Amino acid sequence: MNSQALTKRYQGFNNSHIKKNNNYNYFVLPTAVSLPTFPIPKDLIPVVMRDLKPFDGITEKGTQFLRVLEKIKNAKEIELTEKNYLQIFKIMLYVEEIQNNKDMRRYDQEGKNIERISKNSKIFRIYVDGLMEERPSVRPNDTVEIRDSASKVLYLLTVTNVMNDHLIANAGERFCQEFSPEKSYHVRFKFQNYSLRCCHYAITLMKMYELTPHFFPFKRLTFNKPSSNEYWFNKTIESNPEQRQAVLNIACKASYPAPYILYGPPGTGKTATVVEAICQVWQENPSEHILVCTPSNAAADVITKRLLNCGIPDHNLYRMYSPSKEGSQIDDAIVGCSNYVDGQVMMLPKELVLLKKIVICTLVACTRLLYMDFREKHFAYVFIDEAGQATEPEVMIPFSLLSSTREGRIGRLHSQVVLAGDPKQLGPGVRSKIAEPILGRSMLERMMDCEPYRKNEHGQYNPSYITKLIRNYRSHPAIIRVSNELFYDNELIACGDQEEIRKAENWPYLVQPKFPIVFHGVEGLEEKDQKSPSIFNMAEVEVVVHYVARFLLGQKFNNTIITQADIGIVTPFSAQRFKLHRALQELDINNIDVGTVELFQGQEKEIIILSTVRSKTFYHDNRRHIGFLSNEKRFNVATTRAKALLIVVGSPAILQTDKSWWHLLKFCQFNNAYRGVKFNLRNDIQDFENAIVNGVKHHKWSINDSNLEVIQLDDGIVVSDGGSVVDENERPSTSRNTSNYTLGPVNTYNSYTNNFATNSTFNHPSKYNSYAGSSTAPRSEVLISNVVMQKMSDLKLEKAKAKKERKEKKKKDKNES
Repeated sequence: MNSQALTKRYQGFNNSHIKKNNNYNYFVLPTAVSLPTFPIPKDLIPVVMRDLKPFDGITEKGTQFLRVLEKIKNAKEIELTEKNYLQIFKIMLYVEEIQNNKDMRRYDQEGKNIERISKNSKIFRIYVDGLMEERPSVRPNDTVEIRDSASKVLYLLTVTNVMNDHLIANAGERFCQEFSPEKSYHVRFKFQNYSLRCCHYAITLMKMYELTPHFFPFKRLTFNKPSSNEYWFNKTIESNPEQRQAVLNIACKASYPAPYILYGPPGTGKTATVVEAICQVWQENPSEHILVCTPSNAAADVITKRLLNCGIPDHNLYRMYSPSKEGSQIDDAIVGCSNYVDGQVMMLPKELVLLKKIVICTLVACTRLLYMDFREKHFAYVFIDEAGQATEPEVMIPFSLLSSTREGRIGRLHSQVVLAGDPKQLGPGVRSKIAEPILGRSMLERMMDCEPYRKNEHGQYNPSYITKLIRNYRSHPAIIRVSNELFYDNELIACGDQEEIRKAENWPYLVQPKFPIVFHGVEGLEEKDQKSPSIFNMAEVEVVVHYVARFLLGQKFNNTIITQADIGIVTPFSAQRFKLHRALQELDINNIDVGTVELFQGQEKEIIILSTVRSKTFYHDNRRHIGFLSNEKRFNVATTRAKALLIVVGSPAILQTDKSWWHLLKFCQFNNAYRGVKFNLRNDIQDFENAIVNGVKHHKWSINDSNLEVIQLDDGIVVSDGGSVVDENERPSTSRNTSNYTLGPVNTYNSYTNNFATNSTFNHPSKYNSYAGSSTAPRSEVLISNVVMQKMSDLKLEKAKAKKERKEKKKKDKNES
């Protein structure tokens, strides 16, 4: 269908449902993606809630769950196989959801007063303790349960804005009528499990499409050979042999059907390589379509802006935001190629999305594309940037677009997938300690243990499957030295602009001239606020502020004045971040980025000041450690953000109990770059490292397949929110403007564990069909239920047909013989 025909087709829409931007894209209001619900197995909940401790009354299924989870908890690594792969991830998603629900209950607040923004307004202000530290983590469009302390009537409010210490929420007519500023209310936050439901749905599709073997790739004979290229969008990539090799191999689909891995250590130009590869495919194959997915909106925006800067027309790009995205946070440079129109997120209809050469979205937002029912060959390439920060089930979501149950298609991938990231930096964020060993390890990291991606006997990677970028353009050689030796086989080469990366060598406050690292030893005390689990260290806050003041007193690096924008302050603890923010604000310093290690991953600054906070050790698994500061991936990220100068503030006596921090201390001490409190560096590092190895469980366990029978991959396919406390017609949709919704009271107030279960499952097709065919089922949900039913039916018929053909062929061969 051409653009003129599309114009005529959408001209008839009511203006309230259709809008047009300056690229003549026609947008419509987003419809709700009513994913199937995936109720947590009722036998699993008490097992996880009791931290895997046996208890009286445990069911047979509960015992099976317990055996599986104990194996996972007690092993450093679980051996995933094609047979147990989907089942293990499914149970891990359930465990993660239980943990998130449990954590949210900690933030229940009683006796709170709520403020009305103005008279007769439907907008209310709710003050929440710990909000700045993301305790709880609340986002726009989340639902907050409000219960009248006296009458016990329950209302639902929808969050519209999240401030430092309060929420702005929208209420329905009933609450507005009965609200009184004199009343007190109980506030309860609900964990939003939409992303986990997307993952469950992806697992279901992986089973339907029989794609599991593709997640355990092996070497094949490759016939696609890279060709020479005459034009490069980024000229520096042409002269970088590793980047050039990666781009050419990706463009020719050298690893197909296996994913191609782009291994990008800090500052090596991973995203630049991804962008160049996308541009090359767009240029050389104008008829092919490209999908780009990332774990976060920020990463997707970076790629979008770089593609625009490379000269790709914005009408070729579609930056698809989810309906919950706040428009105020969208860069003006991106708006023209996005679905943000006239102050709200709209959606392109399928016919127009088909015309876009490059679609860019987050992994979770990619779920919306599944319901557009693209043919499995529509996207010739799928790029997943920052793949090391996504869970495996999240990465499965775009894989779901690349196959189908049609004859000749099932079991096949019809696209070249590219996984770009660094397995040595921080991985996916997982709250459950039980699920962390599985969900906390990305597909990128796990696949690098598979045969095609391992180094050969000569210590080299196979360029047809993987490229490791080794030229660091970010940092001074000294700054990346320790990480290079500990994590990257000493292969990184500092190639940054010499004037830029060496500009701090003459800073007068260096301990050792020409050596741009300072380790400042402090004997502080880690403390906690009464209502916060996070810690802070005021002695370190004073030292950090002291360095900042020095920088901003007109000091220069090579005749360049240091500004607030040149400085970044990193700390592992959110409470320390808050204390640093407040201390800087008292000095009217408001433009220095202060963040946790997670927030700084992927960023860089001329100057990084790192406050480690920790002042005590812990004893666990027969060894001393420093809590999550012992995570070597966190250490790697924290110490590789600086371009010209790195200042580390912390307790040397405490930090040296960890191997990574010991190496940094030794490196600084050897180069006379240490100042502060006196300490003696331990010299028993070999015994120390052996103790760590011996003290940690290092067995690779397999799981008894009979225990995994308790996980039924189709158990979660349901279409109603059984157990919900809100009627479907009263539930605000997260995909539309909620200002006109009426949220009435609810007479029941179930405990959160009661909300986990539902009686409607896919194992009861009559119940499923009766709901889908009823007048009470929302239309979008009926459509999705029909899609699922049809796909499962088609798969069953195709399997029966194939079985019949095999029998007939066998009978025919027997007769002929």
